[in-house]
Amino acid sequence: MFALAHRRETLRRALHAALAQRRPQALQALLYSHGAAAFAATLSPCSGRVIADALSTLPAPQRNEVFRHLTRAARRRCAQVGGRAFDARLSMGFFARLLAFCLPLRGARL
Repeated sequence: MFALAHRRETLRRALHAALAQRRPQALQALLYSHGAAAFAATLSPCSGRVIADALSTLPAPQRNEVFRHLTRAARRRCAQVGGRAFDARLSMGFFARLLAFCLPLRGARL
C-alpha cells in the first residue's frame, strides 16, 4: 500500500515539474513508463488549464488515450478552459450507441 502511494506521489511531482519546466519529452517519458491510466489519474485532480496544457504536449494518439482515462469531472474542467479542441471523443454509453445505430439516417428512405 505504501509503495503504491509513494509511486503516485512521485509521478505527481515529476509531472508537475515537467509541466513547470515546459519539457514535453519528460511528459512523454512519464506517460510511457507509468501508462495512460496512471497518468490520467494523476492529472484528474488538477485544474482544467493544467490538464489541457499537459495534453497539448502529447502526440494525438497518446493524448486521446489519456483523455479517455480522465474522470468525467476532469474532462468537464478541461472543456471549460477550451481544452477540448483536440479530437478525443467522449465515450458514449451502451444505450446511446444502440440508439444511434437503430435510428435511421435523416432523410433516408426505408
